[in-house]
Amino acid sequence: MYLTRALRTFCYGLGIVVLGFEFKAEHLSSVEVGIVLTSFQGGSLIALLLVGRYGNAWGMLKSYRLLWIVFALVGIPMAILHTWWSIALLGLSGVLSPETTESGPFTSLEQPLLAEAIKGSSKVRGFGTINAVAAASGALGAFFAGMALSRVFHDSPNRVNLLFLIYVPAGIIAIGLVNKLSAIQRSGDDADPNPEPTVQRLNQSKKIVKRLSALYSVDSMSGGMIAQVFLSYWLARRYGADPAEIGLIFFLVGVFQVASYVAAARAAERFGLLNTIVFTHLPSNFILMALPLSPSLAWAGVILIVRSSLSQMDVPTRQAYLMMIVTKQERTAAASYTSSARYLGRPFGPIITGILAESLLSLPLVAAGAIKVTYDLALWKVFKGTPMVSE
Repeated sequence: MYLTRALRTFCYGLGIVVLGFEFKAEHLSSVEVGIVLTSFQGGSLIALLLVGRYGNAWGMLKSYRLLWIVFALVGIPMAILHTWWSIALLGLSGVLSPETTESGPFTSLEQPLLAEAIKGSSKVRGFGTINAVAAASGALGAFFAGMALSRVFHDSPNRVNLLFLIYVPAGIIAIGLVNKLSAIQRSGDDADPNPEPTVQRLNQSKKIVKRLSALYSVDSMSGGMIAQVFLSYWLARRYGADPAEIGLIFFLVGVFQVASYVAAARAAERFGLLNTIVFTHLPSNFILMALPLSPSLAWAGVILIVRSSLSQMDVPTRQAYLMMIVTKQERTAAASYTSSARYLGRPFGPIITGILAESLLSLPLVAAGAIKVTYDLALWKVFKGTPMVSE
C-alpha cells in the first residue's frame, strides 16, 4: 500500500507542475482554471460515492484495483489532448487530483485497510509514515517535472503533456501490487468469496461522523481555493516563476512535509490527536494569509514551505482520529462519508477562486486562510470532549 501511494503521489506531483505550466502557456482565464479544477473535484466525489456504496461489499481491494485501471488508462488522453475543456472532461474520471495530498476514492479505501492492518498505538505512526511516503514521492514528481520542463521540453513546450504518459506504467505497476495483496487476502480464513453489494451504513457513530463531515466540507472548500495547481499558476503569474523554480519549491515543500508527518505522529502521542490537529493547523492559516505580502519569489517559497510544514500535520492525525472515534465495522463507511463531504465542498473552492482572482489574484489566499481559521476553532469546540471507541 505504501508503494501504490508513492506511485500515485509521484504522478500527482508531476501533474500539478505540468498543468500549472499549461494553464499559463494557454493563457487560460482564472474562470477556466477554476472549471478544470472543479471537474477534478467533481469526478472524485462521484467515485467516492460509488466506493462508499459498494466498497466493503464488492471488496475494497477489487475497488482499489478498478481505480488503478482507470488511472492507467486516463494517462493516454491526458498526454494527447491540450484543450482546457478536454482536461476538464477527463477530470470527471475521478482519479485525477490537483494536489498530491488528495483525500479522494483511493485514500478512502487506503484508510480502513491501513487501520485494520496496524493495531494499537502504532496506528498513528502508520498513518504518519504513509503520508510521509506520499509527500516524499509527490515532491520528487514535482522536481522531476520541473527539470523535464526546463531541459527536455524547453524548445518544445507544446509537447509537455507527454509527461502524463508516466501514469500508464505507474498504474500497471500498482495493479500488479494490488493483485498480490488480493492473493494474500484470498488466502485468509475470513475471506468472503461472494459478497453482495449493499449500502454501507453508519450506526453508533452516525452523529459524530455527520458533524465531522460538515466541518470537513468547509475546510475542504477553502482548501480547494488554494489547490497546488492554483499555487503553481499563482507563482507563475505573480512572480514570473519558470517551471524549474516552481518544481523546486514544491519539491522543498514535500521534503518538509515528510518531516512534518513523522513529527505529527510523535506530537499526537504526547499531546493527543485533536490538539495536534488544531494547534498545528491554526497558525499555518495565518501564515497563508500573509503569503501575498511576499516581496519576491524566494520569500514566497519560504512562506509556502513553512506554511505547508504546519498545515499538513493534521493529515495523518485527522485520518487516525477518524478511525479511532468510530467502531471498526463503520470505518469504511466513515472514511467514505467524510471524504465525500470533503468533495462536496471542494468543487466550490476553485469556482470561488476563479471569481476572486479575476478582481485580485491573491485574494483567494486571504479568503481561504480566514475560512480555515474558523474551521479550526469550530473543530476544537465541537470535538474536544469526544472519546475514542476503537484502536
